[in-house]
Amino acid sequence: MPTLEVSPTEINLFIEEEAKVEVTLNGKDVTDQVTYKSDSELIAIAEKGVVKAKYIEGTAKIAVSLEGANSATFTVNVTDDSTPVTLNEDVLNKLHELEIIEKSYANIKDLKEIDIPAIFTYKGTKYKIISINYSLFSYCSLLKKVTLPDSLETISQFAFGNCSSLEEMTIRDDIVCIFPSAFLNCSNLTKLTTLLNNYKYNYSKWTYSNSNICFA
Repeated sequence: MPTLEVSPTEINLFIEEEAKVEVTLNGKDVTDQVTYKSDSELIAIAEKGVVKAKYIEGTAKIAVSLEGANSATFTVNVTDDSTPVTLNEDVLNKLHELEIIEKSYANIKDLKEIDIPAIFTYKGTKYKIISINYSLFSYCSLLKKVTLPDSLETISQFAFGNCSSLEEMTIRDDIVCIFPSAFLNCSNLTKLTTLLNNYKYNYSKWTYSNSNICFA
């Protein structure tokens, strides 16, 4: 059985950078036909020959497969060149200035929905959001839906406290620590979509916990 060939076999990227690979079988280009599977999707992924570095520094092995052929792999080395930041008043204002979010901190209470980015570039510097500041969104009574980034490691105390309209939140992949009362009195939060360490957590089991929720 013939074997797939990948070129290049090793790629070096900074977070959020992209590169291309070519996959051939007996000299024929099959780049768009093969299936790509990364062993660490938070480091790097690939599809139709486009390789994208994600939000975490490290090395990912990506396997390519096609029916009737032996599979092949290539390596993606990702370097984190970003500056880690906490999402706070200043960062919210930067995101508003960049038109990534619609509201600045001055009118944050008017927010109804927010999709927090993992990475943003401001005045030539790349930033990665790794935590949400203490009480940042507390008493945002109109806020209904929040999507958190893959890069997020910590949700601080009372970050979403008393968000009485909050109904839905998505934690895209993994999170390290949720502090006590992060969602205090979010009585309408009935849909929390997250996969933490391959186990789906039920909102009612942990959101009101009096101790930090930490995942190794």
